[in-house]
Amino acid sequence: MWRRLMKIRKTNRLLPLLLVMTMVLSLMVLIANPKVYADSEESGKNVDDTITVCVSMEKFTLGQGYIVEPTLVKVKEGTLASVVITDLLKARYPDIPQPWRMTGSLDNSFYLSAVYNPDSGKPSIPQFILDHAKVDIDRCTEDWLGEFDYYSMSGWMYCVNGKFPNVGAAAWPMKDGEVMRWQFTIYGYGADLGADNKEWGTPDITTVGNKDKLLWKVAKCNALYDRALLEENEYYVEALRVLQDLEVSQEKVDAALTALKQNAPSPTKSAKTAKDAEHKDPVEVAFEDTAAYIHKTVAEPQVSSVGGEWAVLGLARSGYQVPERYYQDYYSRVESYVKAKEGNLHDKKYTEYSRLIVALTSIGKDPRNVAGYDLLKPLGDYDKTIWQGLNGPIWALIALDSGNYPMPQNPEAKTQATREMYMNSILECQLPDGGFSLFGGTAVASSGDNVSDPDITGMALQALAKYKDREDVAKVIDEALTCMSKKQDDKGGYSSWETANSESVVQIIVALTELGIPLNDSRFVKNGNTLLDNLMRFYQPGKGFSHTQGGDGSDMMATEQAFYGLVAARRARDGKSSLYRMEDAIKVADLEEDAIKAGEGLKNKHPDVKAQPIVHFEKTFEDT
Repeated sequence: MWRRLMKIRKTNRLLPLLLVMTMVLSLMVLIANPKVYADSEESGKNVDDTITVCVSMEKFTLGQGYIVEPTLVKVKEGTLASVVITDLLKARYPDIPQPWRMTGSLDNSFYLSAVYNPDSGKPSIPQFILDHAKVDIDRCTEDWLGEFDYYSMSGWMYCVNGKFPNVGAAAWPMKDGEVMRWQFTIYGYGADLGADNKEWGTPDITTVGNKDKLLWKVAKCNALYDRALLEENEYYVEALRVLQDLEVSQEKVDAALTALKQNAPSPTKSAKTAKDAEHKDPVEVAFEDTAAYIHKTVAEPQVSSVGGEWAVLGLARSGYQVPERYYQDYYSRVESYVKAKEGNLHDKKYTEYSRLIVALTSIGKDPRNVAGYDLLKPLGDYDKTIWQGLNGPIWALIALDSGNYPMPQNPEAKTQATREMYMNSILECQLPDGGFSLFGGTAVASSGDNVSDPDITGMALQALAKYKDREDVAKVIDEALTCMSKKQDDKGGYSSWETANSESVVQIIVALTELGIPLNDSRFVKNGNTLLDNLMRFYQPGKGFSHTQGGDGSDMMATEQAFYGLVAARRARDGKSSLYRMEDAIKVADLEEDAIKAGEGLKNKHPDVKAQPIVHFEKTFEDT
């Protein structure tokens, strides 16, 4: 139910551009669970003519890290790059009949125009690219990433041993020890990757050091050691950071390689870590593993429904140790975003305000003064808040109550909102079976809206939890709980739109914890399976959680929601305040305590030397 919707953008494909792209690009996306080889430092050719190659798939130009981290793969010598790629795509997305789009064939004129890549979040494109390209914020097609996304010159390119071949992937037989990187380009057909395309009129806009040896070393570490151990190793973490830097020097690449070689994790310790994990509660293992995964994958959270506020909320309420700078940098990005928007986050979707309020409250920041704007004020407008269906009043109440904020006054509102009005708008939309749906009970409801949805019902219960002592609210809560108990399947989970999924069970977990109801309450145990038992069916070690059972774990929305569901369960177990009752929220210090303001003299320098900002949000110089 709560899946992200994206607009489909129609794009004109001009023939000259297509010809250039066909000559320059050979596209693709990678990897799932290939055979991994880790016995050799540089190659692994065997007597049976199998070879070892290193492969990665990268979205560094979008600021989104890897689709597939560096991986050592065994293939037959001479296997075409196009075959290697598509086989790995099949393994990565087993539930998708063909998770790629192409022209040509696997053995002739292969051109991969797009790949399946759902729920990747909002891009954070490096400034040096934005200086050359005015990008679009949307992809051409929902859940796919490929040519013409974000910019007219974009697409997938591959390089082998640091060089971009002048032939397509169907004309490149793989050789032992090769390092093959598939990279998404935005500007200049690889000019943002160092592809040296000056003959096409797009000279490089960055110079990148050769990363092949470091990539191979990281791939070897990935094959040898468990995820938790690697994430504890500062040299491995630094190596990943260097690999993802599109402007890094060769000197820094070489230094990272030397440091990682000298300080690689111990295989003995790795085995011990794995053995210790066998004796841990599986839910605890999933909790710690997913916290580390989110911290690493959402390295720079943005203002976004994926890769943003839900990741921040989960980590902030989890007790997982995250450097304070992580939250400070997030808040700085929030301030820049809000300032650029002049405080108007969205004209219609007021859940944008609610989501951001909840995240800011979780890190001890006051949403009433963000870059000089009061993010609570829009929630004082009743009509605009309820416009998008039941989500509006639900999340308005959750946001307002997360910090026990007074009801904001909005003089510009047609109807000044009150908590009572939001509460009543939820109660009035209860369906005959006791549950709720997004538009059920509203004037715009269709026939399909009369079926209770577990996601919306769970959220409605979360919003009403604080008011459960009121007689009218208590009655609705009891009826909704009865409805959800009946809808729970024999595996302990729920389906939304006839699909069993992890997000639905998460919303019921959070609802029960907000209401103070134990997760092993007999009403919510079916065939011996609890809500947590069901959620664990979607867990993918080292990769988070999948949306549907049997998924590949690459679903970031499912992962973020599953994690804050685990956080809610742990807080209830430990007797702490619930997920959304944030009296005990962490307090993140201001980042600019020691900063020098524009126009001030530099500390310990001549007073005539003044600090002046030269970089602004989406703007570098006055004339650009």
